[in-house]
Parts: sequence; structure tokens; C-alpha cells
Amino acid sequence: MIFLKRQLPLAITFVMGVAFAIQYYVPHPVSEEAITNVSKWMQIISGFALALGLASLFHVHAVKIKRQVPGWGYSLVLYITMVVTIVVGFWSRGETTVDGAKTGLGWLYDNMMVPLQGTMFSILAFFIASAAYRAFRARSPEGEQRGPARHSHRREHGTGRPVAEDHPGHRTRVPWRGEGPVKDFARRMIGIDRRIIFLLIAAAVLLPLLRPFGLPIKISPEVRAVYDYIEALPERSVFLLSFDFDPSSKPELEPQAVALLRHAFRKNLRVIGMTHWLTGTGLADDIFSRVAAEMGRERGKDYVFLGWSPGAGSLVIAMGQDLYQAFPSDYQKTPTQGMPVLAGVRNLRDVNYMVSLAAGNPGIEMWYVFGKDKYRFEMAGGSTGVIAPGLYPFLRSGQINGLIGGLQGAAEYETLIKRKGTAMAGMDAQSATHFVIIILVLLCNVFYFVLRGEKGKAN
Repeated sequence: MIFLKRQLPLAITFVMGVAFAIQYYVPHPVSEEAITNVSKWMQIISGFALALGLASLFHVHAVKIKRQVPGWGYSLVLYITMVVTIVVGFWSRGETTVDGAKTGLGWLYDNMMVPLQGTMFSILAFFIASAAYRAFRARSPEGEQRGPARHSHRREHGTGRPVAEDHPGHRTRVPWRGEGPVKDFARRMIGIDRRIIFLLIAAAVLLPLLRPFGLPIKISPEVRAVYDYIEALPERSVFLLSFDFDPSSKPELEPQAVALLRHAFRKNLRVIGMTHWLTGTGLADDIFSRVAAEMGRERGKDYVFLGWSPGAGSLVIAMGQDLYQAFPSDYQKTPTQGMPVLAGVRNLRDVNYMVSLAAGNPGIEMWYVFGKDKYRFEMAGGSTGVIAPGLYPFLRSGQINGLIGGLQGAAEYETLIKRKGTAMAGMDAQSATHFVIIILVLLCNVFYFVLRGEKGKAN
């Protein structure tokens, strides 16, 4: 039994890993056929794994609800929303749009999934701000006065002023209010209600979004490299754009996608779109449809969105062998064979340029390892600001020829194509927010040192 549970799976994993590591360097027809077949098996296995995970999720939370363990209410909410989503999905036949109209599943995705995932970063920012506020208060004289519960408060002999002590021999006189207007003002600012700080940050974000003031944008070489390469492509060249992100990264990567699509459609390129992130499928199709309608482009003739398929790296390899076997139909269930936009395109070797807009993995690194390095097409990357520094080694070594990093990179690309979008307004808001935070940090440090001098005199 131990052999079947542990040793056999490990042996299979080891043998298959070694075999396909060798296959990567053996461009023989038999080797290529083997990887194509295995890629199909992996897609089938991925489907079963998804179903198994869903069944396990249902079972775990059903047990919690039945036993009413602590927190079972959250399990009930999850259970209800999962059931509703599955029912609506079957009722909509898995389609988010039909003849341009949103289905029930499309409405759930746009009005529930996208806002909830975007809200995660807002909640994270709130907790970071709260933690920083508490950490600062803990180090300030006011924080020490209100600090650990183990402190006892006594009166200093002869003055009647309170003394805070945490052990014999360590006594600190708590500053007395009214010892000068400067120190009194500093003490009040140190103890400012955190909600005022949040309101200042909210104003710094919202006002530039409503009334952008157009700060100058400096174009970086890595962003210009992407623009120049697309600009130099002949008409009807094949441009592959991979939407490797989900709604949580929409604020940074959607402006990049919109700018790239506007540029590609303006150059009259044939655009192929796809995604490796299942939860980003509806978002990617919506971006494609909006920009194509704006630029007067036709689905199937000027662009195609292939959608999502399991497999990640194995899917890229399958596309490198035969695009039509990897994607027999597009996201709209239209057969890909015979589409005018795919005329003359058999596999990834026929792609003239490729850009992966990535929020993580699978993304740019995977496309390079399994795509560009194997099938020899030129590629660039677009990423969120947080992962962009880790991609610069790929840029410096020439593994990718350009990089659009975060909202700043999107604003630079909008400047290059001379089409203002949400990225340029977002950079105004980001700059204003950074300015407010810097001012607050400087003021707080000034106030802290003013009160720290008072504490030293007391000691």
C-alpha cells in the first residue's frame, strides 16, 4: 500500500521528468509527437483534477456546516454562492455573452468576481496603513503612555506628575499637556485620528482621477523597445497577446492591454489573444471586444480570442506543434480552422511578435522557456509593478526585447501612441498619493523628535 501511495507516484514523476527534460533537446518527429500527445493527456488530467478539487471543497464545507464548527456560517455562504454560480453557469451554458448581450454568468463575473478580486488589494492596503499607524504610535511618547498593560502609573514625588514604569529603576515622566504651543501641537498631531489620514489618502486618489492634471511622463528604453518593434512590423503581421492575469491585477494590466491593442489595430496587424488564467478569461474577452469595436475591427478577420485551455507550459508546446489541435475553436465556439485572421498560421513559428501581460506564473518566464526558446519567435513582457524588477535579468540578457512595468509602463505606452487612457490619470493619482504620504511621514518624524526631546529632558 505504501508503494502505491508514495513510491510509485514518485517513480513515475522522476521518470517522466527526466524523459521530457531530454525531449526538450531532441527535435525529432517522434519526440515532437510524444510531447504533443502528453500535452493532451495533461489537459485531460487537469480537467479531472479541477473536478476533484471542486468535489473536495463541497465535502469539506458540508461537514463544517453539518457539525456547526466555529465559523460554519462562512462555509454556508461559500456553499450557497458556489451552488448559485454553478446553476447560473449551466443555465448560461458557460457563456458570458450571447450575440453581444451578457448572460447571467457574464453578469456575475463582471459585477461580483471582478469587483471582489479588485477589493482584495484595497483591504490589503487598509491593513498595511493600520499596521504602520499602530507601529508609529507604539514608538511615540503617546504610544508609550498608552502602551503595554503591564505599565503601572504613579505620581512623581513633589510634582504630582504621572510616572510610567515597567520595572523598578526605569521610570519615565509622561509629558504634561500645556508645556508650550509647539509641543502641544505636535502631541495632538501624533495622536490624530487615523480616519483623517485615510480621508487625505482618499482625496489624493480620487481628485486626480476625476480631474487629471497631466504630469509629464518620461519614456523608458524598455517600453520604447516594445513600441518600436510593433511599429516596425508590416501590415497583417501576426501579433500574439497573452492575458496572463485575473481581475485582481486589472488596474495595472488592463491599461497595458488596451494600449497594445490600439497600437496593433492601428498598424492593421492580425491579433491573436489567449489567457493561461481561467479567472481572467471573461475580462480578457471584454477588453478585446471593447477595443476592437472602438477601432472598427472584426472578430475572425482582424482578431481572434482563443480563450483558456489547461496545461500552461504543455499548452504552449502544443501550440508550437499545431495551433488548431491546441485550440480547435475560439472562445465563441467558432472553429479556428479556416479563419481569415489565422491564414498561413500553423503554429507558434508563424507568430511575428508575442507579448505576455503577466501578474505571476504562468506568465512571461513560462512563455520564454516553453515558447520563444523552443520555437524562435520574438517576445516582450508586461507585468505588474511588484514583479517587474524580477524580470529585468530577462531583459538585460535579451531573452525578452522589452518590458512594460506596472501602471507607469502603461502610461508611457499611452504617451507613445498619443492616446490618453486610464493609466495616465492613474499616474496622476499615484503621484499625488505618494506626495501626501511623504509629507505625512516627514511631519510625523518632526513631531516625534520634538516630543522625543521633551522625553529626554524628563529623564
